[in-house]
Amino acid sequence: MLASLALVPAAIGVLAPAGPDDGCPSPRQVTEAMAAHLGGAVLPLGQTPGPTALRLSVSTDASGVTRLDLLDPGGEAVLHRLLTPADRARGPDCPALAETAALIVERYWHEVGYDLPPLPRPAPPPAPPPPPPAIESRPVPEAPPAPAAWRWSAAAAADGRAGMDGRADVAAVLAVGAERRFGLRLSGGVSNDATVISSIGTTTFRRLPFRLGAYLPIRLGPGVLEPGVGLDLEEVWVNVTSTGPAETWRSPSTCVGRVCLSPGADLALGWSLRSSRHAYLRVLAQAGAAISYRFVTPDNTVIWSTPATYLDLELELGVWFP
Repeated sequence: MLASLALVPAAIGVLAPAGPDDGCPSPRQVTEAMAAHLGGAVLPLGQTPGPTALRLSVSTDASGVTRLDLLDPGGEAVLHRLLTPADRARGPDCPALAETAALIVERYWHEVGYDLPPLPRPAPPPAPPPPPPAIESRPVPEAPPAPAAWRWSAAAAADGRAGMDGRADVAAVLAVGAERRFGLRLSGGVSNDATVISSIGTTTFRRLPFRLGAYLPIRLGPGVLEPGVGLDLEEVWVNVTSTGPAETWRSPSTCVGRVCLSPGADLALGWSLRSSRHAYLRVLAQAGAAISYRFVTPDNTVIWSTPATYLDLELELGVWFP
């Protein structure tokens, strides 16, 4: 088998002494392999190359040894390789042999420093005679691109709150999320307790914050900016160890037993840094407003309260998948 390729800075042409599908590899197989690596420089099979072409010959003898020679326009060899069956990286089949020859030529091509300008459009072949009337065919519409898959996440976070009345506390938070063109995040946690000693005894307060947030991921530098909004619901648990008669303290009328609910909303701004190993770090700031509670004694002395406006700063570490 012999397949000849002409390589010039503008084109690579294939000359087939035998049929285009004869030999192993055949001229067609060599042409297709070359086109996959140097596509803009390959002429259609059978088109005569110009006089300045380099020529590649690939021949395999009966023992399975393949000889590869790249010749300049004057017939001088500029590249010579002998490939034994053991040298073939992708097996003994003909397409793999054509691929090996194309890889060798491609490496030489780039080492020498040839550019690959776009291939001029060849002259169109003569139009075939019109076919007889047939059933009308309509182009099949292209399928719309598949939507991006949801990305899921799970994380643990530490949340610090500063109330506008000067009160501050911290909470441990667990969060789950889902993201595609926008992100959703559901979180819940428990804060440290606050103990107050007053005339009615010892009272302990603890917050259980819950939040459903939505955000818009915006790629920014190495991370992702995440502006968003959130709906908040806090449970305040109250435990009183009274030194006087039972129920000598007062709480808001919306409390049920020892539990009070405080709904609210917030504006949030986050920034996350995500690694390719399915881990991420997020910093999240939230400015919010909620129903404020004031817990008082019978003589209207305030022993504890929740702020009407607050600022949360959260540091979150988690994993994402898939």
